[in-house]
Amino acid sequence: MNERQIEAVRHIDGPLLVLAGPGTGKTRVITHKVAHLIRNVKVPPESIMAVTFTNKAAEEMRERVIRLIGSTIHQIWMGTFHAACVNVLREDSEKIGLDKHFVIFDRQMQDELISECLRDLNIGRGRYQIWFIRDIISAQKAKMKPMERLEEIYTRDGEIISDPQEVETLSEIIRLYQEKLQGYKALDFDDILLYAVRLLREVDDVRDKYRERAGYILVDEFQDINLAQYEFLRLISDADMRKCVTVVADEDQSIYSWRGSSPRFIDSFIKEFNPRVIELEINYRSTSDILEAAQSLIRHNRRHRTKDLSPDNSSVGRIIHYTVDTAEEEANLVARLITRLIREARYSPGDIAIFYRRHALADTLEEFLARSGFRITRVKPEAILTESVLGKLIALL
Repeated sequence: MNERQIEAVRHIDGPLLVLAGPGTGKTRVITHKVAHLIRNVKVPPESIMAVTFTNKAAEEMRERVIRLIGSTIHQIWMGTFHAACVNVLREDSEKIGLDKHFVIFDRQMQDELISECLRDLNIGRGRYQIWFIRDIISAQKAKMKPMERLEEIYTRDGEIISDPQEVETLSEIIRLYQEKLQGYKALDFDDILLYAVRLLREVDDVRDKYRERAGYILVDEFQDINLAQYEFLRLISDADMRKCVTVVADEDQSIYSWRGSSPRFIDSFIKEFNPRVIELEINYRSTSDILEAAQSLIRHNRRHRTKDLSPDNSSVGRIIHYTVDTAEEEANLVARLITRLIREARYSPGDIAIFYRRHALADTLEEFLARSGFRITRVKPEAILTESVLGKLIALL
């Protein structure tokens, strides 16, 4: 570990903000700090709460800590914000009138419930797409708006629907959706956060219990935090914000604005927690040319406040940029490039990766490459029917 990373790991007296770009060892700081707290500071593992935002990131964090400290990992409160909130609700939700055996509705079950609402309200499927209603509901909850009285409606992109008739129709759909969720004793993913925040706000003894339990809090990828998650963090910290709270963030990687995350929560953390700030400036992942190309774009970010990164890797490669007009031209180009890499540069097909922004963009490319005789392994989430069926059965009990 470099000097700055060691500083961040050893800082245990009060809040800490680690500002770190890509490849600078953000998760390494979190995992080594967990190990340091247990091994050297002798903090009981059950007093440590380490959270992040996706199951994949939580699993990576968990595996790294296991390699450092072994089986003690099972006593640490480690996982996603949603998992932490579920644990809180399973234990104490009845104190705000929520059955602790609530069911969690996934996206497929949400969509079916929205379809049911549209049928009950005699609203034709042609008027609103299911995904649009789902995003509308999530956007209101991301802003922690009360569902029972909506004077304006936010879209996923942050636009405001203010037409009174449209607001009334959408509000009616949202209200019925929430009523049906309650009838099934179910929560959607946004509700998990909202009910946990409500529980900590309204029930003093529950809030005090978790404040005492979570003596050390660590948050990875803090730039992805949204309002409800930030409120959960505030409430579970001690009243004067002096608890050892460590957050690691890269505001240039804040890409989840559609689900309510914003770099402004980094500003809020600085203002409310008054943390020590440590910047990580050495990139261990990329060559100098890739790093410089990325930073030439990042410098256009008016919020950018960290210094440019320095590469630890001194090797040099090439970045080649192509521009095409259609998806078909792009597929042809990619196929030709892969062929050249295999035949002329002697790469193995397993050495070649193709990245894209959204799964929908890759469908044409995948189909073309398959027709051209390339064997492809595509990584994407798959719906698991059995989980959905199980959830519906539980909801009916």
